[in-house]
Amino acid sequence: MKHLLRCFLFATLCLPVLAEEHRSEYEKFFVGKILDVRNLTESFFPPDHKCTYRGGYTLSRSQKSRDGFGVDTFVCDGRELVFFTDDAEFPRVGWKAPPSRILDAVFLPPLKKGERRMMTGECELNGNGRINLIATVYLGKRDEVNWKTGVRAAWYFNTENGTIENLSTRNIICYRPTPP
Repeated sequence: MKHLLRCFLFATLCLPVLAEEHRSEYEKFFVGKILDVRNLTESFFPPDHKCTYRGGYTLSRSQKSRDGFGVDTFVCDGRELVFFTDDAEFPRVGWKAPPSRILDAVFLPPLKKGERRMMTGECELNGNGRINLIATVYLGKRDEVNWKTGVRAAWYFNTENGTIENLSTRNIICYRPTPP
């Protein structure tokens, strides 16, 4: 009870603890492992699981890399698995992405009909479009949506403590991407 009271009073200090408590064993399995998407083998994943690499990107702020932090997405047994990674301990050689250490992993809920994932630059939190997040959004015919009209869920990549945290959708606005 005292821990819960402390978490209530100092919520920002307890977020990483609360986030870790809700991870499945499968998600926890990856934390601390080295990910090299160029040399993936089946032994990287737990036995009896089939995973496919979907892509990744480097977190940035003002179009500049955020000290080696990145996001890599896999589909494992039909579910979307997101890794939050850090490649700061590995030297970059040429243009190829270096290996990276997995800081956190989370399964995202399945997309419902008409929903899509939107990321940093497509969404704003309190008017800030440079926050590192990923959101599940239903746009429909709207050019912009908020928590009432289509932002269903969101996650924040916390570079301070290396976790993926659930984010309230209350102050998030996402915009329909414009074609080039």
